[in-house]
Amino acid sequence: NGTSIIGIAVGVSLAVLFLILCVIIIILIIISIIVFILVLKKKKKQQNLPQDSIGMSESNSLQFFKEGINSSISKYIIEPSDLQFSEKLAKGAFGIVYRGLWRKQHVAIKELKVSSSSEEDQEAFQKVLQELKNEIQTLSLLRHKNIVNFMGVCIKPPDTYAIVTEFIEGG
Repeated sequence: NGTSIIGIAVGVSLAVLFLILCVIIIILIIISIIVFILVLKKKKKQQNLPQDSIGMSESNSLQFFKEGINSSISKYIIEPSDLQFSEKLAKGAFGIVYRGLWRKQHVAIKELKVSSSSEEDQEAFQKVLQELKNEIQTLSLLRHKNIVNFMGVCIKPPDTYAIVTEFIEGG
């Protein structure tokens, strides 16, 4: 009889442990679902763009960049008058890369040309601005000896936006 009581106690203990494990798994699943929903809402909120982007004024452009991005990004906004452009290094489909100076430091200036002059261009314009915003957010977080440092972003409405990075000779 003693062994049957021990057997019953072990069986009950295993059943309780199994029940506790099931409850923990259910709680983890619920937490995962909640986190997933919050991430989706955040991504959806970041993708919302202003409807009246055509002909943005300087203050509206700055406001657009400050909305929906990390508040620490505002410290990276560079005044156009603080940049000195020199030689053109490269040209691509979306803009031109220049060598330049900012605060007596050699920098690379990736100047993006975007146009919002017509309603046809508005969707493409908003997409380019959103991609620029995403790139700024990513670059501002990266710090590594093998990655050029992000210095800031320059906004010159209505159609020029530039990313300023550390200049690496031959890079």
